[in-house]
Amino acid sequence: MNSKELLDIYFKLTDRFDFLWNFYTFFIIALGSYFLSNKSDLVLASTDRIVLLTGYLLFVSMNVGALFITIKALQAVADAIYRVTETAPDEFTLICVLVRRSHSLYKVATIVVHSVMFCLIAGLVILW
Repeated sequence: MNSKELLDIYFKLTDRFDFLWNFYTFFIIALGSYFLSNKSDLVLASTDRIVLLTGYLLFVSMNVGALFITIKALQAVADAIYRVTETAPDEFTLICVLVRRSHSLYKVATIVVHSVMFCLIAGLVILW
């Protein structure tokens, strides 16, 4: 594979990564809107709370799994791009601007954001 094909794959994976975060954000906004719109008369039975938390936990686990798979693929493609372009200094300079060398911070951010939101939503569901 040449560097152009690898860059195309890299940017498609980046688009998938962005889509997964946008999907998660939409889900959180929808869930928050549900809580805020029914604030006065929202009384959840214990079974409803369990169903809501279980559904959220399933959604989060699928989202985190998909994000981790995408991050792993991004890292592999980025490494391949750097290996292919090391011999061409002009391309290598451009690649350094376009492609991140490490994606490990993405995993940390994914875990932190999903954990904090789970704690907030669990707190809302339990306290409501």
